[in-house]
Amino acid sequence: MIQNYEKRNCYIQQLESNKPVNKELKEYEGDLQEFADKIFLTKMTSNAVKNLGEIDESIIIDLNMKGIDIATNAIFISDKVILKYLNHSKSTKGAVINLTRFAEIEKMIVKPKNIYEDITSINPIYVYSYDYNNKIIKAIIHPNYLISGNYVNLLKSIGIVDETMVSKNIQYRKIK
Repeated sequence: MIQNYEKRNCYIQQLESNKPVNKELKEYEGDLQEFADKIFLTKMTSNAVKNLGEIDESIIIDLNMKGIDIATNAIFISDKVILKYLNHSKSTKGAVINLTRFAEIEKMIVKPKNIYEDITSINPIYVYSYDYNNKIIKAIIHPNYLISGNYVNLLKSIGIVDETMVSKNIQYRKIK
């Protein structure tokens, strides 16, 4: 546990020492499924992001207990993250969200089934879960992730797993 505390202190110092030059994020205004469909159709990215909603209060409380403030309450997903699911290697195994069901990610952000902290990571990482076809959507959120010179809470990964892969895994601590 002491080792994780030292790693988190290093993370806090890294945030404080990085003075990013804020560039305006190109934020997509439509819904997430429209954004995803556009990316899947063009197969191109333009460093655009989509605001998915507010980060859960349980994460803010957990970070505050660690002495970490978040730069924004919003959670974003980038077009680069979405594009990687077009021909993802795990799609044949059913471990990737259906390309026509990205709207469920927005529902998950608003009302997650559970939220976990990844206690093995040096940087704070949180996992949202949401029911999906007798399994769960597992979304990985990185608070204070630097993108285009801005610290944002970025949804970096989406997977479909059995709930026990998260709930019974010692890598994760349930916070909600």
